[in-house]
Amino acid sequence: MEDNRTQNRLFKYLIEKSIPVEIYLSTGKRLEGKILSFDNFSVLLEDNGYLYLLYKNNIASVTCGKRFRAAEIEELMK
Repeated sequence: MEDNRTQNRLFKYLIEKSIPVEIYLSTGKRLEGKILSFDNFSVLLEDNGYLYLLYKNNIASVTCGKRFRAAEIEELMK
């Protein structure tokens, strides 16, 4: 069965393209790095050799500094 959840498609794309992200936690703390993996409950983030296991229920938002072209957005939303 294909996984069509938007967050999963985005996380897979960010991992595949090795795009750096900023993750804001519900506490207001900001973390930067690259997403290495994720599952239904957590995200594994790497920043300068440090690993952070983040629980999704504590993540407020995920952003990246990359501008996406229309073709990339279409690929992401497939």
